Amino acid sequence: MNINKNTLVHVGIIILVLIIASNIYKRQKDILRDLKKKENSELEKNKVISNINQLEKLLTSYRPLFVKDNSLLITTISNIARETDVKIISFQPRNEIKLPTYIKYPVDLTLEARNYHFLGRFLSKLESYAQVFVVESLRVASPISALAKGKESNLEVSLSLYAVSLLKE
Repeated sequence: MNINKNTLVHVGIIILVLIIASNIYKRQKDILRDLKKKENSELEKNKVISNINQLEKLLTSYRPLFVKDNSLLITTISNIARETDVKIISFQPRNEIKLPTYIKYPVDLTLEARNYHFLGRFLSKLESYAQVFVVESLRVASPISALAKGKESNLEVSLSLYAVSLLKE
C-alpha cells in the first residue's frame, strides 16, 4: 500500500506539474500572439512613415524651384528680359497673396519688345525657368501710326504674372 500511496502522490504531482506547465504555455502563447500583432502594427506604421519621408524628400527637392521673395523675383525677371533683348519699362510688384500652402507674388510689367519673336522668347524663357511663374494676363499694343507709314516699331506689352513660393512648415 505504501507503494500505491507513493505512486498516487507521484501521479498527482505529475498531473499538477502538467496543469501548471499547460497554463504557463497558454499565457506565453497569448503573449507571443499579442507581440506578433504589435509587430505587424509597427511594420505598417513604418511603411506609412517611410512613405511620408519619401514625400517630404520629394517636396524638399522641389523647394528651390519656388521664389523666396520679391527681390529675387525682380532679379530673375530682369535677367530673363536682358537675355531675350526685351526692355522692361515698368515693374510694379503688388501685395503678396498668402494661401494655406503657398504665397503668390504678383507683378505688373510693361515691356517693350522689337517684335513678336522677341516677346515669344521672353515668355518661353519665363515659362521654362526653374522657378514657377504663372502669366495671368497679356496685352500687346503696337503703335498704329508707325505701321501705317511702313516703319517697324516696338511692341508695347502689358503683362500680369505671379511667382509661387511654398510656405515653410
